[in-house]
Amino acid sequence: MFRLISILLFKLKGWKIDPNFEPKNHKKFILVGGPHTSNWDVVYFLGALYHMNIKPRFLIKKDWMTFPFGLIFKPLGGLAIDRNPKDQESKSSTTSFMIEAFNNAEELIIAISPEGTRRYNPHWKKGFYHTAFEAGIPILLGYLDYKNRVSGISKTIICGTRYGNVMASRGSVIPLFVKQIKEGKPLTITDPNMTRFMMTLDDAVDLVLFAFKNGENGDIFVQKAPAATILTLTKALLKLYDQADIINDLI
Repeated sequence: MFRLISILLFKLKGWKIDPNFEPKNHKKFILVGGPHTSNWDVVYFLGALYHMNIKPRFLIKKDWMTFPFGLIFKPLGGLAIDRNPKDQESKSSTTSFMIEAFNNAEELIIAISPEGTRRYNPHWKKGFYHTAFEAGIPILLGYLDYKNRVSGISKTIICGTRYGNVMASRGSVIPLFVKQIKEGKPLTITDPNMTRFMMTLDDAVDLVLFAFKNGENGDIFVQKAPAATILTLTKALLKLYDQADIINDLI
């Protein structure tokens, strides 16, 4: 019944399927959908999947699969997970549960909302990635384009970027040195001859955007960047704070 309702609403609201990519050759994969900020996401996306004859499963607490709720969630594809088993030794993580499920199935699609909430959350949980890696299965991205009323599934491209010292970021040593200089403390330098490749925050963002636009599976993008030793960096900071004359006292 819910399947028919989803397909009917999908069509009545003028939604269409993007024909550019359909996972016809994949028998097992994780289907990631995000951002998930509305209950209507579920209705429209299930309508799209049913329209493509794709039957995903989704994780749900075991308690919700008992009568009478099981009459609703089981036909929808609920996959019961026991988060509080009586035997605590048999308790496993959600990731371990999914890995085992994929390893024991010839055909399985699990739909995941990586945000872990119906509120917008830019920091996705990483369990789906570890599951796919350990089970040796692909990750596909499902989407709903509300503006153009188009839904579909696209292939996933996993590539990476390599950074040097993104200046003044949380991963940079600069904020620590600035704090130590202001407090008159010795700078905690391990090796003054260590070389760091310097990038601004704008450089780092541009590199990510370039990777988004040009990346293919397995690519690693490294930006050419000017190099400096930690000693050179330290001298520059001390000069900036008008303490260049006491460099030997602080290092």
